Amino acid sequence: MVFGGFLSPAKGLEDLLDAWQKISATSDYQTDHQLLIAGTCARQHEDWLAALRADSAGLAKPPRWLGYLDDREFTEVIAAAGVVVLPYRSSNPSSGILVRAMVQGRPVVATRVTAMELLIADGVTGELVDVGDVAALAGKLDGLIRDPARRDALGAAAARVAAERHTWARQVADLKKVYALSGGPA
Repeated sequence: MVFGGFLSPAKGLEDLLDAWQKISATSDYQTDHQLLIAGTCARQHEDWLAALRADSAGLAKPPRWLGYLDDREFTEVIAAAGVVVLPYRSSNPSSGILVRAMVQGRPVVATRVTAMELLIADGVTGELVDVGDVAALAGKLDGLIRDPARRDALGAAAARVAAERHTWARQVADLKKVYALSGGPA
């Protein structure tokens, strides 16, 4: 399981760690899955991140904090992920991490924020939960950990959508539409 990107309080890492604790502490459940967290934070969030890392060290199955990864390393981590999890509390209209996961054919569990709702068809190309709903987040993650066939089906559907939506031809056509609407060059 992988979380990656720019680390900040808006990314819902506290919720993810709470959900991971619920999953990994279940007595009837043995898993070789681990939670990987890749990325760095802005200077103003360094104390927040240090506290989060220290607190997470006490979990039944602590996450691995990978820090900064170059593009090749990050692509490899996403491609090898059983699940990509994006429990954002808020988002921009797009998410590069989400697109990377979809292109790599990885299943995504994410919160219902703008970027995720625009690309994920709930239950088809990924799983969506309400922001802050740790129990639902844990349930969706646990379900996908236990069901490799479901993970594969979600990932394959996500890859098909990514192949349709994220082509250079589609990008050019969309850019032309924007220019036309703005009265700019076409």
